[in-house]
Amino acid sequence: MNGIPISSEHLHCKRQRQPTPFHSDVPEERTLTHMNGREIYKFTIKAIPEAVEKVCERAGIAISDINMIFAHQANARILEAAAKNLNISLDKFYMNIHRYGNTSSATMATCFDECVREGKIKHGDTICFVGFGAGLIYAANILEY
Repeated sequence: MNGIPISSEHLHCKRQRQPTPFHSDVPEERTLTHMNGREIYKFTIKAIPEAVEKVCERAGIAISDINMIFAHQANARILEAAAKNLNISLDKFYMNIHRYGNTSSATMATCFDECVREGKIKHGDTICFVGFGAGLIYAANILEY
């Protein structure tokens, strides 16, 4: 994949020494995470479509051939924007964030399992898994169920 540029200033961790509440003369090390949500959102709504498009290209299929997409669900707005950027119905993205919240990469397996149990996918369907996360990496794969 070509990669979508994003600066490390938008997502990073740093260590900071601070006095503890009980011993003001003894510094405590803490790791502070900084995330610029707006920039991460912009990155993600481009990364998901790019990953899906590239994996379809490599598999020799059209995006319209995909029956269901299982994606990391940081929030519903990201998937809504990704569907719009892919010019596909949001119905192709199975979502369960309203039940469990952000379960990170485990979301893909959970969604897949729920779809199988609910009969929403059947043998022979083409499905896509697409994830993004730590280090601002992203990837996708296609498989026939």
